[in-house]
Amino acid sequence: MDRWMKKIGDSGSDEILLVPDSATWNTIEKTLSLYPIRNVDELSIAISKITTETKAFSRIKEGLHYFFDKCLSPDESKNFFEKTMPQIAKIALAFPTVFPGGRLPKRLVVQRDATLTLARAQIACILSHAFFCTWPAQPLDYPQINFSSLYWHASAPQEEAKLRAIVHYFERIAVQVPQGYITFRRQVLGGFPTYAQSVKPLRPLTVKSHGAIEDATGMLQVDFANQYLGGGVLTGGCVQEEIRFAMSTELIAACLFCASLMDNECLIMIGAERFSKYTGYAFTLKFDGDFIDQTPRDESQHLQTQIVAIDAFDYRSVDRTHQYQERYLSREINKAFCGFYSEKPFCPAATGNWGCGAFLGDKELKSLVQLVAASEAERDLVYYTYGEENFARSLADMYNLLQSKSITVGDLWKLMSCYEVVHAHNAHAPTVFAFVKACLSMESATNRNRSPNSPRVPDSPAKPSGGNHLLPTTTVSRPQL
Repeated sequence: MDRWMKKIGDSGSDEILLVPDSATWNTIEKTLSLYPIRNVDELSIAISKITTETKAFSRIKEGLHYFFDKCLSPDESKNFFEKTMPQIAKIALAFPTVFPGGRLPKRLVVQRDATLTLARAQIACILSHAFFCTWPAQPLDYPQINFSSLYWHASAPQEEAKLRAIVHYFERIAVQVPQGYITFRRQVLGGFPTYAQSVKPLRPLTVKSHGAIEDATGMLQVDFANQYLGGGVLTGGCVQEEIRFAMSTELIAACLFCASLMDNECLIMIGAERFSKYTGYAFTLKFDGDFIDQTPRDESQHLQTQIVAIDAFDYRSVDRTHQYQERYLSREINKAFCGFYSEKPFCPAATGNWGCGAFLGDKELKSLVQLVAASEAERDLVYYTYGEENFARSLADMYNLLQSKSITVGDLWKLMSCYEVVHAHNAHAPTVFAFVKACLSMESATNRNRSPNSPRVPDSPAKPSGGNHLLPTTTVSRPQL
């Protein structure tokens, strides 16, 4: 095992001992306490002495020089090394104090429903060590945690933006380490509803063409996650999840202890603060300064922010038309249901075009997928289209039509299942919304000649089972350095 991180117990244990051996800790302590780090050259020297990524050090050094010499102004760089750097070192050196016995209480392992609550001072310590690249290589089913790759690619505009946000987080906590706690809960469901048989009504849907999920105070905010939590936040990614993790920097700490998500799992994160503002998206992403998070705290000193990470299926590795097939449709509805489900779903979920960017999902299909899942979970939905006004109108019209027909969860599931057959046999198949509208129009005409007990929605030619099964384990790869 690595000299830094040692497993406690057998291979199924979720507890890890983080304390390094005495020689390693002595080197870290000596480097960060006895030698001042007054500029980027001295930072590079310090990291070279304590990083576990010695083979990559030359690239780390090059990236650090680019960021502090070219991305920051001379005054910004000087201020960082004079005021912020000593505090990052101090927080890293507090490891034996904030983690008594050097032990992280648990890892959130695959297929185990578990909760981990950490003080925000502990999270600051985890991230300080990530800054110095002292964490050992992660197991294959965990994301990366060190900031090394971010340093390597600091010349890319989107990486500069994320690195600026992370540096700003350290500037903020250098003044005062945040008080309170953040809770991470891995939710694992052992089974799923039979959606085809559900008679639950569709829940209220509000469509917003402007605004952002992270501004939806008081709602369950959906993280369009990668199977490996954080996605490419430290490895080149620059879309919804990566931006959220960079701006709410404490979320990055979960990369240390949360294993990759399986099809029946999600991660709920409660209490993360937003520190930074941004403009743009993807390769136009830019850091836009300080953000003061006014979210109130609860009695347990958590900010009342709930974020749920649910990973959509990545269709880049298969034919994207597979998403209309029943087993893929089931997988996505089950995943969304897992994220939306709660014994007391008292607040709406704020979501959007989940899995419809890099993962090539059909936003018409995915909007209905989420409507089915939220309705079955008895949770209202607020849908942000991020400036796509035409789609916002189309989705609102679609929802109003479904409501006017008193369509249930089961009805909508059957309609969506029918689309697979139409799409498979028609090179010029209508869109999902157009298909549903056509089916409902035909149904209205047919109902005038039907007995009152006839089914309102045609059975799927594929005879769907209702979505209570899982896909085989997906093969999404961890973002590569």
